[in-house]
This record gives sequence, structure tokens and C-alpha cells, in this order.
Amino acid sequence: MKLKIFVAVLAVAIAWFAGRQFYRVAGQNEVAGGDAQTVAEQIKAGEQTVNASQTLDAGARVEVSGINGPVDIMTTEGNVAEIHIENSVSDARDLDAHKITIDRAADRLVVRGENKNGGGLGLLRWLIGRGGSSTTVRQRVVLKVPRRVEVVARGINGALRVGELEGAVRVSGINGEVTVARAAGRADFSGINGNVTFAVAHIEDAGVRVSGVNGNIELRLDREVNADVRVGGLNGSVDYDLKNVTVEDGGENHSRFVARIGAGGAPIRMSGISGNIRLAGA
Repeated sequence: MKLKIFVAVLAVAIAWFAGRQFYRVAGQNEVAGGDAQTVAEQIKAGEQTVNASQTLDAGARVEVSGINGPVDIMTTEGNVAEIHIENSVSDARDLDAHKITIDRAADRLVVRGENKNGGGLGLLRWLIGRGGSSTTVRQRVVLKVPRRVEVVARGINGALRVGELEGAVRVSGINGEVTVARAAGRADFSGINGNVTFAVAHIEDAGVRVSGVNGNIELRLDREVNADVRVGGLNGSVDYDLKNVTVEDGGENHSRFVARIGAGGAPIRMSGISGNIRLAGA
């Protein structure tokens, strides 16, 4: 009897899994008012491909997290975001455990990678004695978003590239090079294993904060920017190519640096940097 129950459970699990592997496409969603909101998803043999679009309001939040691969966020005119996702796993049975999901509305676009460590097949693997999985996951996310948004990126195992924004940017937990063509207002970078290059058009009261970076940093500032710079816990040097910089404390052992840009004002704070810092014109 126990053997029959086990076989029945196994058969159901296998049938469910086989069904998940067939090719499927989600059609276009119709939205009142003519907003652009479409999605097409293809899943087959351990591969997930998504192409979608979404109308975004000015000031909307664009967030990308939990991606095992490069992320490109390009910026365009207009108000329509385009989403392209490529996701593949070496063991097709693990795709559901590593899916990439999208949450989208006029005020937000959230692209999130899942990591469920086996997902719904965990029980089946335990029953047949396979144990854990050593699946290789390869992912890529490409977004084209309006300039007038803010971007949040975290938990990315790969390079991150962001285009010119008219909003703020917050980046954390990146294992790869980070490049932001231009941000406006607030900029936060933390926990980055790679070089960081970014430009700031203007700085709001919240300022720019960079911490825990294992790599070189290049900050490009517009001529009109006025800011107070303070660097601490630096394992490297500070170089600047700006005419309106007044150095107040260069630090005898180069572990700190204090300077004023222009008339001073908004804070630029950097700490825990293992690499060199360069301040340059945009």
C-alpha cells in the first residue's frame, strides 16, 4: 500500500513538472485608457523569456533585485517602459525556483529574481534521494525606462549600467561594475564589489553617499554643483580635476579627505572605500 501511494505521488509530481515545461505564451493585457501594458512570456526547457511594456508616471519607482547576471537600464523620452528578460537554468526542473517576476503599475516597475532553493520539487527530490540542486542560473535584464523615474538596484551578481536619469538612484549589494550616466537629486551606493562611475547633475539636501566599495570610484559633477565632500576609511587616494575645489584636510595618511566644491552645501559622504577616488567634471 505504501509503495502504491509513493508511486501515485511520484506520478502526480512528474506530470505536474512535465506540464510546466511545455511552451506557453501569455497574451496581451488590455488596459482602459489606451495605456501601454503588455506582456509576452515564453517558457520552455529551462528557459524563461519575457517581453513587456508599461506606462509609467513621472517620478515612478523602477526597482531591480536578485538578478544573477548583468542589468542594463537605458533611459528614453516619453512615458513607456520596455522590459526584456532572459533567464535560463542548467537543470530545467529548477526553473520555477529561479523565476524572474514583474510587478508593474503606473507608479512602479519591479523586476525581481526568485531563489527558492528547489521550489515545488524539493519534496520529490527528497523522496527519490537526489537531495539539493547545483543548478547554474544565467540571467539578463534589459530595461528602457523614461528619464523621469527613480532607480533602485540591489542584489545583483553582474554589471549594472544605468542611463541618464532625472531622478534619484540607490544601488546596493552589487557584485560587478556599476555605471550611472547621470542622476539628479539623491545618490546612494553601498556594498559594491567593483568599480563605480557615476555623474550627478545636481545634489539635493540628502546628498550623495557611498560606502563599502571594493573598487575605484569616479564621481563626475556639473560645474554648478556646490557640495561639501568628506571621505573617511579610505584605502587609496583622492584625485580631483575640478577648478572650484578647496581642500580643507587632505589627511596625512590619505585615509581621509575633506574639501569644499564651489560654495559648499549638500553633503558628499564616502566611507569604507578600498580603491582610489576621482572627482571630475561632468
